[in-house]
Amino acid sequence: MAWWWTNQLGSLETTTGSSIKMLRAPTADGRSADNGMYYKPTMFWSASSRSKHPKAAATFINYLSNSPAAGAILMTHRGFPSNSEIVEGITPADSPSGRRRVQEGSRRNAGHGPQVAKTNAAPSSGGGRIMVCAERSPGAGD
Repeated sequence: MAWWWTNQLGSLETTTGSSIKMLRAPTADGRSADNGMYYKPTMFWSASSRSKHPKAAATFINYLSNSPAAGAILMTHRGFPSNSEIVEGITPADSPSGRRRVQEGSRRNAGHGPQVAKTNAAPSSGGGRIMVCAERSPGAGD
């Protein structure tokens, strides 16, 4: 078992030549509500408060987040779009692994109890260090 981001599934399957099953993060008590997982957009679009063109920047960010055309270009290669309408629109044309990720996420949240929490506005302090912590945990690599 290893920790990978969902958008890496297609590459992992291609590299290993096998179908890989995604699992939710384990917990000490086995309750999914305690695993601390949440849907996290891979891209947090932003613009500097000192931008010389704040309206143009806002228009561009809106395009990246809400445009079906941008969704069709980005697909799920960089993670799931935060706009559920864009996810629904691109899913039929996405790769097999992308469609499976969308289906798995939907299945986990359809009447199966809380699998993931609400998305945080931004990662918590130290959130980017999860891989380092996971790699040095006791028994890692066993």
